[in-house]
Amino acid sequence: MIAVTASPRAAGLLTRLRAVWPEPVPLTMHRAFGGGAGTSYLVLPSLRRPVLLVPADSAAAATAFRRVDDGQRAWAGWRVLAWAQQHRLLRLLPVGRVRVGDPEASGVVAAVRAAVPDTHTMVVRLGRPRHGRAVVLQALAGDGRSLAFAKCAFGSRTADLRSEHAALAAVGSAPAAGVRAPRVLGFDDSDGQVVLVLEALVPTRPSDGAGVPAAAMRALADRIGSRSVPVSGAPVVARLRAQVDALSDQGARRWLMDELDRLVADLGDVPIRCGDWHGDWVGWNMAREGDTVLLWDWEHHETGVPRGLDHVHHLAQDLRVRLGTSAAVEDRWLIAAEHALADDWGIRGDAAQATLRIYLLVVNLRYVEDREGDPRGPARRDGWSRSLLARMGANRPSGRAS
Repeated sequence: MIAVTASPRAAGLLTRLRAVWPEPVPLTMHRAFGGGAGTSYLVLPSLRRPVLLVPADSAAAATAFRRVDDGQRAWAGWRVLAWAQQHRLLRLLPVGRVRVGDPEASGVVAAVRAAVPDTHTMVVRLGRPRHGRAVVLQALAGDGRSLAFAKCAFGSRTADLRSEHAALAAVGSAPAAGVRAPRVLGFDDSDGQVVLVLEALVPTRPSDGAGVPAAAMRALADRIGSRSVPVSGAPVVARLRAQVDALSDQGARRWLMDELDRLVADLGDVPIRCGDWHGDWVGWNMAREGDTVLLWDWEHHETGVPRGLDHVHHLAQDLRVRLGTSAAVEDRWLIAAEHALADDWGIRGDAAQATLRIYLLVVNLRYVEDREGDPRGPARRDGWSRSLLARMGANRPSGRAS
């Protein structure tokens, strides 16, 4: 076998895997197949773009290929890989792999097995590369059924998992009609590391709906009621001010605070109704079972935000994925979002403009916070960024949805 641990890409992957297998569990990486001590995990689809790690000898792991955060265009290729894994052929190919000396010698693995005793094998889901992203373990039964997903993180990135745990506890105690969140099966917060084990939400019957699930979004927004407040007094505006003020990047802090001040100056007295939102309600974070939406990834859940934020976020992310981030696509989103707010939420005029500008501030702040501490440094965000906020402020009022 050819060791490749000296390459920066391999070193980066091994560093990410320390969230699951910290020292002293030995980790090595190789480009070819072969024997050796420990358990071999195939790195898929490639060492250049690692998304999934599957135990080389586990046919049951093939079912984990069904949900891969890698875009629909790649689905055909993943089906081929799944077939090869199911027939135990993929392990015979010179696929890059990570060898783990003792996979069970990990507090994360132990926490998953304690929460889900029927676990037969575990798959590591890395997803698209992003600084500080949580690593996810998928627990599978011997027949390939998905039993649970366990997110693990350490250091500064544990805050997201604590937020998700709190959100799931709140939503579980007072659920929204037509929305099903995953049950928490286990939660371990110790030694600077957090492990959150969640049931696997898998549809068991066909969906009865299509398109944006606006009714479920409204049910979540009004889960514990909603109230009308002026923009300047909205809880989300107070949170934005505190979070922006805490940014370490001076340039990002300055322009975000300027845009927030301009929002309050322009629309501070406008009344808006505030409630809950999921925070990342997009096609790849949901499934449908009959007329119920199965919804996961709740780390961005908040209360005290304008009603309709989940809807405009869903539209924005759908357009970004399908059409890109040009100014023409942004304008298309503005029109679609204003019509959605008017038709599905009864929000028009200045209230709609305030809702959209608050949304843009939230997602741009989220992007900046994700890059805090990134060794690559701050980067310009393409699409739905500072330029769109500036245009909206300069062109107020738009009148399109009035």
